Amino acid sequence: MAQDPTDDEEYSAILPLIDRDLVRGEFNGGKMFLPLQSFPSLFARDKIEADLPGASKELIDFVSGRATKTFATVLQALVGHPKSFTTSVMESFKINGFDDSFLPIDKQQLASCPHDCGGHKSALNVFHNSPLKQCIYLFSTYQWAFLAPRFPLAKDLRVLDRDCILPFTEYGGIIRGGTFGEIRRAKIRVDHQAVIPQASGPSEVYVAVKKFKSKEKISLPESEIPDPRHAWSREADSMEEFATSNFANTHITRGIGSFSTNGEYYIIMPWAMGGTLREFWEHMNPCPELCGTLIADFLEQYMNLAESLCDLHCQSNSEEGLENISFPVPQGHPQPQNSILNSKDPDIDINRDGSNWRHGNLKPDNILRKQDGDRLGPLMIGDVGLAKKHKDRTLTRLSTNTRLGTMDYEPPEAFDNSSAKSRAYDIWSMGCIIIETIVWLLYGNEGQKRFYNESYNPKTGTRYYIAQDTFPERKLNDNVLKWVGHMLNEDPECNRENPSSALRDLLNLARNELLVVNPPKDYDNPGKDERINAETFCTRLRDIIRRSKDDSYLFTGVNREGVPIPDFTDPSQTQEVGLASLTQRLAAKF
Repeated sequence: MAQDPTDDEEYSAILPLIDRDLVRGEFNGGKMFLPLQSFPSLFARDKIEADLPGASKELIDFVSGRATKTFATVLQALVGHPKSFTTSVMESFKINGFDDSFLPIDKQQLASCPHDCGGHKSALNVFHNSPLKQCIYLFSTYQWAFLAPRFPLAKDLRVLDRDCILPFTEYGGIIRGGTFGEIRRAKIRVDHQAVIPQASGPSEVYVAVKKFKSKEKISLPESEIPDPRHAWSREADSMEEFATSNFANTHITRGIGSFSTNGEYYIIMPWAMGGTLREFWEHMNPCPELCGTLIADFLEQYMNLAESLCDLHCQSNSEEGLENISFPVPQGHPQPQNSILNSKDPDIDINRDGSNWRHGNLKPDNILRKQDGDRLGPLMIGDVGLAKKHKDRTLTRLSTNTRLGTMDYEPPEAFDNSSAKSRAYDIWSMGCIIIETIVWLLYGNEGQKRFYNESYNPKTGTRYYIAQDTFPERKLNDNVLKWVGHMLNEDPECNRENPSSALRDLLNLARNELLVVNPPKDYDNPGKDERINAETFCTRLRDIIRRSKDDSYLFTGVNREGVPIPDFTDPSQTQEVGLASLTQRLAAKF
């Protein structure tokens, strides 16, 4: 019979310390787990020796070096037993070769197996012996308190047992939903991830947890819905391989990890302290006061993003540069294992010639603000789950059979599954973002709402372009041309040709060189009438910033009182009517 477990000389001194350090995990409905940070102090060699009287040096070495989680589980499962009994039990684990690598155990398999069976690894024979055979259920239950994972997980470890306790000490409701997934805010133990710096900061930080929707929750035709498991696995592969590439000096966030449990699929990402670019537009400054400082902020931040795209698109396949490129998230604010690329994946392009990446899902919702407050920047490119590594040039790759990102920001080639998607995909998306930025700068939220409310047929294109059967097969949407034409011709901040202005040149850059329907056949050497690459994009922005040293170029200072918001709601204006004349007007201006 077990004695009163209050005698410190007779019973475990570590067990009450474990109970003291257990933390409540909110993802799994309040189950308790021991943080990784507690293991070194709780299971120091001197404490193990004190809890295992009469143990040999070999047993102490075994427990401290290979079986601390097994030892902790034994203490919980055999509570009330004296130390000497625990010593004999741990000696049995050592003799059978059972260490932490055999955790978790399957209680159903062990409870039903006959003595000395050959149905499992020999190390599990330790549970054939009494009294461990009688406490299999307790052992299998308590083991989970010491098995909370640390992210990122190796590819073969991403699918977790439904009983596995996740290290989230907060797990909130849905804060943002999309067609294929939803985002929740969570707080994770810093010691259970390898991306956000730990140093002397808080023990917990906010993260964003993306959950993939099941097919029945997606309101699209069955043929257009990707399999959630495949989509999750593909994003997880890309995100975690991306995390090992050399992007230490870029404005690109690094994903934290991924996991699947109970038939659901999740991605963990940094939480943006200042929200997203779209949230900045909508909530921080719905009616911005146009000034040189604000324009300069956008130019600086878009220059950073352009340079990051340049690094992304021209990245070489290097094993160096695994520095942390994510940003720390302070406590109290809403926000070493890596998977190996599966070379047999048909979506991965392999060639001996270098390598590069494209993001594939750039949009205002994936441009994150690193800091909270009134200032715009620093901005970071987030959600790299759809980023894809190319190891050969676009011309030599097979066709891409999947859509990449949000339709509104996809280029015209997204509708064509017969050819590969190049890095120029991201350049088009940046053109869309710049157009929407200028609309917001000039006309605020109300202007953006009108711009977004312009009608278009999603079956034949997006807000920005039209795909059709007649020549030209692809062209910019007339609505975009009308808005661009109005800003260049009518708005006092953009209608000055000589000298020009920063916003006018930025608008022309987006219209003439980014929103070009023809992607380059050779991304590194775009031809005439083809979309430019990231390097040229950087050059153009750098020139605008250089000229912005002239205050009157950066911001004309013209009084904007009474400047009307464009309104093109006249039902008599159709997609075809006026397109030729408007194109001629714009061509004359450009």
